[in-house]
Formats: sequence, C-alpha cells, structure tokens
Amino acid sequence: ENYIFGKFDTFCKRLEKITFMINTMENLSDLQNVKMEGFDKIYVRYQTIINSTKSKTYDVLDHRKQEFDNDYMEFKCQIDGLYQSMQTFMDSWFEQSLTTERMLDLLGKFVRIAGPQLDLTDKYFMLLQRFGRDLDLIRRTYQKQRENPPIPRNIPPTPDMKKVIKNYNKMAAVLLEFEVLYHRGWCRAVDFAQNGLHASLLVRHPETKVKILFTNSTVSMFINYAAKQFSAFMESVNSSLAELKYMAKQVSDTLECRIERVLHEMTFTALVDLPEDNLVEAHAFLEMTENIVASAGQALSIQSQQLEHCMYQLMDGLTQKLKPDEFANLQDPAEKVKEFMDSKPILSEFNEQITYYSKLEAEIDELPSHYKVGSVQFDTQNLKLAMVQECRSWKRAFGTALNRKTAMEMDEIYSFIENLSKQLNRPINDLDDVRGAMAALKEIRDAQIKIDMTIEPIEETYALLSKHELLFQDGNAERVDGLSYAWKNINAQVPTRNKTADVKECASLEYKFWNSLLHKAFKE
Repeated sequence: ENYIFGKFDTFCKRLEKITFMINTMENLSDLQNVKMEGFDKIYVRYQTIINSTKSKTYDVLDHRKQEFDNDYMEFKCQIDGLYQSMQTFMDSWFEQSLTTERMLDLLGKFVRIAGPQLDLTDKYFMLLQRFGRDLDLIRRTYQKQRENPPIPRNIPPTPDMKKVIKNYNKMAAVLLEFEVLYHRGWCRAVDFAQNGLHASLLVRHPETKVKILFTNSTVSMFINYAAKQFSAFMESVNSSLAELKYMAKQVSDTLECRIERVLHEMTFTALVDLPEDNLVEAHAFLEMTENIVASAGQALSIQSQQLEHCMYQLMDGLTQKLKPDEFANLQDPAEKVKEFMDSKPILSEFNEQITYYSKLEAEIDELPSHYKVGSVQFDTQNLKLAMVQECRSWKRAFGTALNRKTAMEMDEIYSFIENLSKQLNRPINDLDDVRGAMAALKEIRDAQIKIDMTIEPIEETYALLSKHELLFQDGNAERVDGLSYAWKNINAQVPTRNKTADVKECASLEYKFWNSLLHKAFKE
C-alpha cells in the first residue's frame, strides 16, 4: 500500500510542479505586449527561458526521471532572476521625473504582468503622494485664479470674444465647403482611375497576335510609359512565344512519329497464328505458338527500349529549354551561405534572408495537400513536406552562420573583459603596477563606444534566432544574458580603481619610492 500510494504522491507532486511552470509561462506571456525602451532585453531573456524549457526531450510525466527536479529548480531560479530584472527596471523608471498619469499607466502594466511577484507597496504610496500634491496644486491654482482667470495667448478680451467666435464659425463653414468640394472631386477621380484599371490592356488579334488596346482610360493612365521599355518587353514576349511554339512542335513530332507510331505497331503484334484451312495437332500448335511468342517478345522488347529512349530524349530536351535560374534554389545551402558570408553581411541582411525563408515556409504550409485535374487527383503532401524541409535547411544554414559569427564576437568581448579585470584587480606595489592599471583604464575608455555598439547587435541577433525558432545547444543564447552585466561590472570598477590609490596609499608609496631614491643616491 505504501509503495503504491507513495508513487501516486510523487506523481501528484510532479503534476503540481508542471502546473506551476505552465501557469508561470502563461502569466508572463504578456511581456511581448510591453512596448517600453529597454524592456526588449527582459523579453529576450524570457524567450530564452521558455525555449530552454521546451527543448527538454525526456518525458516530464515520468516521475522516475530525476532530471526534471534539477531543471525545475533551474527554471525557478531563472524566473526569480527575471522578476528581479523587472523590479530593477520598474524602480529605474519610477526614479525618473514622470507625471501622475504616466506613473499610473506604468504601475498598471506591471501589476497586470507580475503584480504578486513584485514589491509595489512603495510605488502605490509614491503615486498617492503625487496624486495628493496634484490635487492640492489644482485647488490652490483654482483659488488663486477663479476671480481673474488668465487669458491664453492670442485670445482677445472678453467683450470681443463673441465677434471672434462668429468670424471663426463663418471661416469654418467656408473651409468645410471647400473640403467637401475637393473630396467629391477626389471621389470622381478615383472612379475614373478604377475604370482605367478595369480596362483590358492585352487582347488577341484576329491573326493570333498580341497587341495593346489603347483606350482613352489606358492612354491617360500610361501616357508616361516608356515606349522603349514596352518594345523590349513585347520582343521578349514574342521571343518566348516563338520558343514555346518550336518546343511544342518538337514534342508533338516526337510523340507522333516516334512514340505513337511504335505504340501503334505494338498493338498489332500477333501472339498466336490460327490455321484457317489445314488441321494442326495440339503439340504442333503449341510449338508453333511458342515460337511466335518468343519472336514477338523480342520485337516488343526492342520497341519498349526505343520508347524508353525517346521518352528520355524528350525529357532532356524539355529540361534544357528551361531557364537555369529556375533551379537556382537547388544550390547547396552551404555554398550559398559561404558566398553570402564572403560579402561580410550585417545583421539586417541576415534578418532579410531568414525572414524570407520563414515566409516561404508559411506560404508552402498554406498550399492544399492535393489537386484535382479532371478525374485525376495529385497528392502534394510529400512534395510540401520536402519543400518545407528545404526551407528549414536554408533558414538553419543562415542561422548557423549568424550564430557562429556572433559567438566569435561575444568570445572576443568576454576575453577582453577577463584580461582587463585581471589587470584592474592586481595590487599596486610599484610604478609598473601603476602603469599597468592606467593602461587598463585607457583601454576601457578607448573600447567603450565600440563594445557598446557591439553588445546591442549581439542581443538583437539572439532575439532574431529565438523569434524564428533557431535554437542551438551551444550555450550562446544563455551567455548573451550575462554579457551586458559583465561589461557594466568592468566599467563599475573604473571609478573604484581610480579611488583605490587614496591619500594614505599614495603617501605610503611616495615615501617608499623616496627612501629608495635617497638610498641609491647616497650609495652612489
């Protein structure tokens, strides 16, 4: 009994933990709707936590899997850190000079997202104090100005006010009439433009030639169209039509003279010869029929090979007629990405490529899974799956290249911060240590703008990869969360390091160096 119900209790506790994780993720899903400066980093951190949680491959309902408990504790720690980041972000906003309305709106957003998890007591108290001061200011302003209210700028005194209002109303009526007239004229112009857009541009000539139908509406809409460009377009159309007719004639001749003729001959191939006059014994008839079938089989085999050869020639001819750029997408993604990387692309160009294949994948998903042509139904499900997989391969190829490029930049920044941190934490015992510390401080000042401009694109990079569900199990998405923190820490050490050599320490070093100098001078 204890064994059975003990397992049941363990399973129930596992369900409670899963429920907590799901509720937490649903409660924080509104983070994507917060549009505030600097809040996107918090949302990227939330997306990283969600993606990391969803990427677990084991069965979370199996209470025997102990990995879940570790992942659950890690999830709680990450969520607590996320709440702490939101608390810090909110505190920084309330430290600014905000209006009462802005403070109320900001407080409502954070209450809706994570109210029970944030410390909002002092914010409510601050808001009530601000609201009380506003009411007191309004009361005192009213008491002061109620007998003689201030007149706004460019407003005449009270006796002339009625006259001004009357003139204003007349002017408003004239302007309104003017606006109505122009609106009606615009509506008539739109109707005329629609008629022109609905007019036919291409019609078939009685001699099966294509030409432009220049009606009054089309002339008025396309009067500025370049005749040279149109002539080149028509030449291209006529050339393509001529090639199509030639190809169609070749296909028709091949089908008629080489394929249908052979098929027609094959239908008249005799497999048995029945004697009409003389009687034939059974064994003789069987022997004669076997010889006829063997001979016909050889002839049919040769004709089948001829048909196969003709069909291959026909398919090769059709393939050669197609433009090579129609098969550009069959290029190896690795080669295409290598060419792309040789051009030293920026983040916006990566975004363009990845977004293109994401949209293309969505368009392919929306295609029907089968088509009906007469009595034949074509199943396209497998083709759709192959095309979707191809889009994902291209998207992941670009994502992998972007992740590798950004990881190298992130490694350089971390290495730079680590080296400078070692130099700044080194104790100052002599002039060489002073020179080293000053050199490190100079490096930080020189590299500050460059690193600040590099960290933001790195964070945007992993936000882009997370948006398109391009996840990599290399830890880079988690490392980016600590990049800004590490850089802020190293910058925070600069003023601290400048204050390290205080008066006493400087006096001690000065006395030590002075004694050393005197000792060497007297010795010489």
